[in-house]
Amino acid sequence: MPFAERLNKPLVASGGRDRLWPVLEFLGEHSCGGGTNLFGATKEFMGNFSSRGIVILISDFFDEQGCQRAVEMLRSAGHDFVLVQVHSAEEQRPSAAGELILEDAETAAQRTVDCSPESTALYERRFLEFSARLRRLALRNGGRYARAVTNIPYQDFVLRSLRSGRVVG
Repeated sequence: MPFAERLNKPLVASGGRDRLWPVLEFLGEHSCGGGTNLFGATKEFMGNFSSRGIVILISDFFDEQGCQRAVEMLRSAGHDFVLVQVHSAEEQRPSAAGELILEDAETAAQRTVDCSPESTALYERRFLEFSARLRRLALRNGGRYARAVTNIPYQDFVLRSLRSGRVVG
């Protein structure tokens, strides 16, 4: 179910593995944008879907409020959940150098930064630490975690990354 600050129109899927491709097509029809409110969207989801099931939460997880409460809510409700962190290769390892004006894709806020080799290395280290914390949060709460880099076709991600990470059978 797509979300940003609120849930969008859902696609309810059931019936096993053969239902994965329609889900991926449904997700491919949506674009990203707006702020992220994982807790609010999860709370709304729980109000609309009270039965336990499999929840695959796909996000960059850049939420100012964090995602711990949303993950704990999924665990408390007994859902089998997967956190899929989506990011571009450039988000992990920026290649730009010099003084840059960065614009937040969700809020349109701009910030001027100096991108040196040292600051780039520090940024990448912090990005990987953020990803590791997210993975630990998922595992600690009985869930699973995968990272999806946007330059890898989703078919390859599903068939290779998810299976090798024991996220799908």
